[in-house]
Amino acid sequence: MDARILKTKQAIHRAVIALLGNCRLSEMTVSAVCREADINRNTFYAHYRTPDDVVEEISNQLIERLNQIAIHTPRREGICLAICSTIYHDREVFCTLVSPNCEHRYLDVAVAHARNSAQRYTTHHQGHSELGSYYHEFVIGGCVYALERWAENGFQQTPEEMGAILHDFYTKYIS
Repeated sequence: MDARILKTKQAIHRAVIALLGNCRLSEMTVSAVCREADINRNTFYAHYRTPDDVVEEISNQLIERLNQIAIHTPRREGICLAICSTIYHDREVFCTLVSPNCEHRYLDVAVAHARNSAQRYTTHHQGHSELGSYYHEFVIGGCVYALERWAENGFQQTPEEMGAILHDFYTKYIS
């Protein structure tokens, strides 16, 4: 990607994240994003249609990083640690995506991706069962909301501590 385009998109991303600290996504205007990013409307519209599109792209980028971790990390314990480390590194983005101002629309997408990844992992390693799919729903939902609580509490635990908590939670119910 051209360096100027990347720089512009990063400015727009930062602007949307900053604005979500003070207003709901449904109330955010393109004009406000442009003022915050110090760009003109034509520049915004060259890349996005709405602020929702920006949040979707930010969310998809984080989800893609998390998916790559799940694909390339061999052990569940390592996956939990790597996911917590990534979320901690991108904590401003994660906090924004799970905030009430973002209206949790993108959290649902993340949960769906996590569900699919976990299902593929378990089916590949353990086979499929009806009961297993209920456990997955329970554990994935619990893990996502534990991560959300971790963010709400200001990331008091280290990524290593939180990764161990999630791994323990996961192994108690799925293994």
